[in-house]
Amino acid sequence: MATQEEQNFIAKSRNEFVLSAENAIKEIKDKFAEFHSQLDQRKLELIQSIQKTQADVLQKFDETTPKLIEIQQCRDSTISILTNNSNKQLLETQLHSFTTEIDEIVEKTTRFH
Repeated sequence: MATQEEQNFIAKSRNEFVLSAENAIKEIKDKFAEFHSQLDQRKLELIQSIQKTQADVLQKFDETTPKLIEIQQCRDSTISILTNNSNKQLLETQLHSFTTEIDEIVEKTTRFH
């Protein structure tokens, strides 16, 4: 049988161990909560970044689509005039200029995407 002093020592040691374990568990929980919070913040930042990029891309599409349609209509009109006009040489030069412009715009647009 343990003496009172030994029992007190054992009880004190057990209490210190339990307190140490509880503190370690609390510290781990706090670290996990902090990590989880940082992870949530980073996830939110990434979602916002993706949403902004999507909005920028849609805005560029909205800006470029009418211009591309306008250019295509000009090209079509030029081709129509070319086929129906006697001054073909001048109109062929204009068509070449329009075609070059269209190619440049399409190239710039596709590079953006």
